[in-house]
Amino acid sequence: MNIEQRFAHLERSNRRLRTGLLSLTIAITTVLIVGQVRVPNVIQAKAFQVVNDKGQRLVKLDAYLGRGQVTTFNDEGKILVQIDALAGRGTLTTYNGKGQELVALKALDTGGWVSVHNLKGQEVVGLNALDTGGWVSVHNLKGQEVVGLNAFTDGGGVVSTYNGKGQTIGRLRSNDSGGRFSIYNGKGEELVKLVSMEDGGYVTTANHKGQPRATLGMGMVYTENDEGQTLVALGETDNGDGMLSTYNTKGQKLVTLTTLKDGGGAVATFIGDGRITGGIGD
Repeated sequence: MNIEQRFAHLERSNRRLRTGLLSLTIAITTVLIVGQVRVPNVIQAKAFQVVNDKGQRLVKLDAYLGRGQVTTFNDEGKILVQIDALAGRGTLTTYNGKGQELVALKALDTGGWVSVHNLKGQEVVGLNALDTGGWVSVHNLKGQEVVGLNAFTDGGGVVSTYNGKGQTIGRLRSNDSGGRFSIYNGKGEELVKLVSMEDGGYVTTANHKGQPRATLGMGMVYTENDEGQTLVALGETDNGDGMLSTYNTKGQKLVTLTTLKDGGGAVATFIGDGRITGGIGD
């Protein structure tokens, strides 16, 4: 190796050494700089937005009227979902592509609440948690409640139907001792009542004033006047005989027809004080 070749080799070695020292310097500097970077524990801002490749807003996180709010949008800028804090309680609302509210979930003082709306913004179904239990309400297109389902603290439930004036038309209720079904007129007066109890059941019909007129049940049929006095009674005696009795307006028995188990029968008439004045039969 001549002198020129030695100088060339020495120059190449010198260049490699300088390159290595420069790389080492850059690496050490990078480590020192990175070591000084601190990731913040909390990032605070008044609003955050997430946009798509076209710059259209899809998600917004902000403070609205002093409360936190999260809103999602479609590519046309219409609201799809909104999570909000209203009066210290959480709400979640969903919308269609036109910005119309369809379903709302809210937290109330009594419990959770769900509301379903039609395309006109009218509530058609509501679900609520009350102190007494669950509640479901169905509304017509005028916003009037037409069907209601409730649960009571006694362990029973009730289903009610209403007319366009909010008056009860039909009601079905159950409890631990049995069930009851009632039909009302447009004035809220009960006209028909079906009741089941642990020891039997009965049906009562009433006049337009809600006053009972006839009762069927427990092996007996009764008709009554406006004062609630029995006028006619048809049923079975304690001996197993059939009996039909009529009464005056004072509740005094006047005539009794009795059929006996042995095939016989009898008719008895009475005066006001209950004394028999005549009789026919066995």
